[in-house]
Amino acid sequence: MKNNILFRFTLEDLKTHRKDTLIALITLTIIALICTLMTAFIPLFANQSIADFRIQHGTYDYYSYHLESLEKLNQMKISINGKVQKLKDADVLYSCIQNKGYVVTDGSIDYIYGNKSIMAIELKSGRMPINDHEIAIQETVLESFGYDKTLHQIVQIPYIGDEKNQVGEWEIVGLLEQTGDTAIVIGEPPSNQNYQVYIDVKDGDKLDNAEKYGLVNTIDKNAYIDMASLNVLVVMLQFVLFIIGCTILFGMTIAAFENRKDDYALLRGIGATKRQLYFIVFIQSLLFIVSSLVIAWTVSSLLIFVFSYIIETVVPIQLRFSHFLGVIVIICLMTLISYFMPARSACYRALTGSFQGSEFQYFYYRYKKLHRMRPLYLGWRQLVSHKKQMIVKIFLIFIASLMMMKIIGDRISILNLLSQKESLNQSHTQEEISLTYAPSREDVTFITTKDLDAYKPYAQDMRYFHVIDYENDARYFGEIYCYDEDVKAEFQIQEDILPGEVIVSERFKEINFDTELENINGNGKIVMSGESYQIVSQIPDDKPYMIMSAKDFQNYGDIEHYQQVKIYFHDIHQKTKGLVAYVQQNSECKYSWVDSLYTAQLNMNMNIEENTQNIPFIEISIMLGTGIIYIYQLSYEILKQRETIGTYQLLGMRKFEISRIYVYKSGMIALIGFVCAVYYHFADIYLNYGLNNIYFTPTHFWLQLLPSLLFILSLIVLSLLPIYSILRKDGLENKNIRE
Repeated sequence: MKNNILFRFTLEDLKTHRKDTLIALITLTIIALICTLMTAFIPLFANQSIADFRIQHGTYDYYSYHLESLEKLNQMKISINGKVQKLKDADVLYSCIQNKGYVVTDGSIDYIYGNKSIMAIELKSGRMPINDHEIAIQETVLESFGYDKTLHQIVQIPYIGDEKNQVGEWEIVGLLEQTGDTAIVIGEPPSNQNYQVYIDVKDGDKLDNAEKYGLVNTIDKNAYIDMASLNVLVVMLQFVLFIIGCTILFGMTIAAFENRKDDYALLRGIGATKRQLYFIVFIQSLLFIVSSLVIAWTVSSLLIFVFSYIIETVVPIQLRFSHFLGVIVIICLMTLISYFMPARSACYRALTGSFQGSEFQYFYYRYKKLHRMRPLYLGWRQLVSHKKQMIVKIFLIFIASLMMMKIIGDRISILNLLSQKESLNQSHTQEEISLTYAPSREDVTFITTKDLDAYKPYAQDMRYFHVIDYENDARYFGEIYCYDEDVKAEFQIQEDILPGEVIVSERFKEINFDTELENINGNGKIVMSGESYQIVSQIPDDKPYMIMSAKDFQNYGDIEHYQQVKIYFHDIHQKTKGLVAYVQQNSECKYSWVDSLYTAQLNMNMNIEENTQNIPFIEISIMLGTGIIYIYQLSYEILKQRETIGTYQLLGMRKFEISRIYVYKSGMIALIGFVCAVYYHFADIYLNYGLNNIYFTPTHFWLQLLPSLLFILSLIVLSLLPIYSILRKDGLENKNIRE
């Protein structure tokens, strides 16, 4: 009988506080829906990887690993879902590619027959080539050789074709987007008529006879995400959502239970025990859990069905019941924790009456001095009287401010990279543009100096080195240079090296002294082949190398020939002219080379591409989400304090003074959260980059602070809007006097 009464009271309590009930149910349903959808959409991470691959390399599903003539490829009979057709008549997109060679920097030179879009080859401007002397080229290739990004200019591009050094002289008729594996598209096929075919099937169809023609499936969905990885991602995501959900729901229920203290006091007064009060809270929580989960399951199933029908995905998007069990556990724990902790506090206060709060005591005992109290002090009293809600709001401001500063900081980094990229293509000193040559074949052990004579009219300096690789047990530990005038100039060594002495780089010492090799000891000496060498100096460099005297070097390496040549240029145009002259003079590919400028350009382009293509959806979502939650919680709390505001009005406080109380309260919360975010943001930058970086320059420093501060101020203004509507009424209307 008692349980029936308690159950009836539970329902009546939900009806009495209809607004709180509706808000709690909507909030919990949204959280449950987000948990369910995000759990179901985790395979999107795998699909995103596949989509990124296709954007960069092409949307083809199959490719051939052997070469065939174009006529034979067109006559190829492929089977799709049991329907056999010739390739040229089948309902597929395909490309036939014939490779001419590779640019000496990076990327292939190809003639493409068929659909170019499935190879991620898109025009940025101009047109595709149709004649032998025409090309469409990526801008990064032009940058690497110092050419302008203009159409209809004649360029000379060194490349490697048929295992020989060659130079192509072409007219640029089109500029390509920075996607695909083809750097240059030519207008006429080379003499060799063998092609490699790439096929893009529709709607996820499969070729039944792919193995017969040696066609390889490009994407294996199992290679992107397996069940074990999927389960790990689900658990990690659900844990994060559990923490966020508890924070949101806990802040709401604290304010909601403030209105129920009087009801609990009445129940305790007529003999209800704490266990019976907890039973009421348990039944209410159970109703919320069941309702929210049913709605979330229904809506999410519908959305997943619509999404799967509209958008084609390689890794299927589906809601697994095993994963939904995790959502059920999350919602149950979240609801019980968020409800029972405020309920416990409310039950405790109900034992001695509901008028035990600091606000009532203050008005009851000190109302005569209220007009003497400053709004700042009253705001502080309100703040410290609700410590749990204060901590939640500070955390929300902290996250919102941190995300805002991170977004701005990333944008500053992108602009800085773009500025550095522009400076790379301008005139440089000799220390910034160089080509380093070394033997590339097993039958070539040294460099013939006359092979590089073509560079002399264009080079600013040429340095020749005797060098060997320092290895032990087939492990590479750095390079050993023979000390001479070129080495002295290259590494800026001031003192001479005597026999028995060596100079090492800091990286070389770090690598070798951190290993457990017997040939290294901790006394500043290195032992090689039974000979001990004293380390007399260290060079601050991140490359591992060691320098020894000529007398010592001849015991390990060839001192009669050079194994490495480094050529310096005044600007990029001289480098290109020298490279063209070298390729024209030496058709045989005997040496490999490293282009210092191209390496820097490549790294710069990769960093710029990575940062500019990735819109910070996660940071923006977190920033807006925490901002909305902050506005909602503070506005909801102000609406709950309508009677307190009415009391302020009845005691003679002006509207302006009342507004200042809540402005100060919000301002103190925002100040604490913002200061913590600023400290964390710049401390993280300092630990990663030090003080000497663009983030700490005065302009960029304030550029990160001011917009974040304006964003926080806008949150405060929006959250205080309910004050305006409440103060439009007089104190008697706002003061809800209960009988």
